[in-house]
Amino acid sequence: MRRSVSVCMAVMAFLTVASGARAQAVRASQFIALESNRMVEGKTFEFYLTHRADALLGEEGTNLNNLFGFDTLVWVGYGFVWGVRDSWTLGAYRAVANKNFEVWTRFGWTPTEGPVRTHLAVRGSINFSTDRDFNRRVDAKVRPALQVIAGADLGRIGLTVAPSFVANPAPFSTDEDHTLAVGVGVALQVTEKLSLVGEVTPIVSGFRVRDDRGRSHMSWGLGVQKEVGGHVFTVLITNQVWSTLDRYLPGMTTSKPRLGFNLIRRFAL
Repeated sequence: MRRSVSVCMAVMAFLTVASGARAQAVRASQFIALESNRMVEGKTFEFYLTHRADALLGEEGTNLNNLFGFDTLVWVGYGFVWGVRDSWTLGAYRAVANKNFEVWTRFGWTPTEGPVRTHLAVRGSINFSTDRDFNRRVDAKVRPALQVIAGADLGRIGLTVAPSFVANPAPFSTDEDHTLAVGVGVALQVTEKLSLVGEVTPIVSGFRVRDDRGRSHMSWGLGVQKEVGGHVFTVLITNQVWSTLDRYLPGMTTSKPRLGFNLIRRFAL
């Protein structure tokens, strides 16, 4: 699966270099879960909804009868991003599972304009749960995180590299008190309002989520982003069910894909 994801992203990069147009390819401030090089504009408010099927594609019982997992158990979250200024955003997100919250702020600026438009940002967040039963079983109640987002628009392509750190990511006692990973996102503009997006988040050090055999699987995702009026709709496949930084950074128990979507509604303030 890792090889297939790498091949897909390499093909996207090749097609983009050949296209040569100038545009900001990514349609939203996120690729799938990873922050992109596009910030929410000042005096703009975004409400967004995330939806992930629990059932994996290809497993027994996942078929057209249950819409390939959408009619089974799903992982849902919702949140907002407020563009205080073009260079400053505030956001909050709540995952229904474990009542997991992420509250963050992001500061960004654009060092260069022109044929190559670059972007640099710093994002800090606090992650916590308001589920009392869950909190009784975990040692660390608060999980701070820091992310540096460096991106560039090259013709029809958007590239982002995001070194990311989260403290206390493990929900149980362990000697690994952090996760350090580097997210990589790619967006390819197909038409004025349609883009292909992809992301991978390889883990560099620290805590990793592991399956029953002790193997770790980095978070990855591929999707199609469509902008319609004040909405951005992303249909996607991913191995991850979480969208908060403290949860998707340590990876997942499988590399197999599941269906999902992100929905964003923008409002001008």
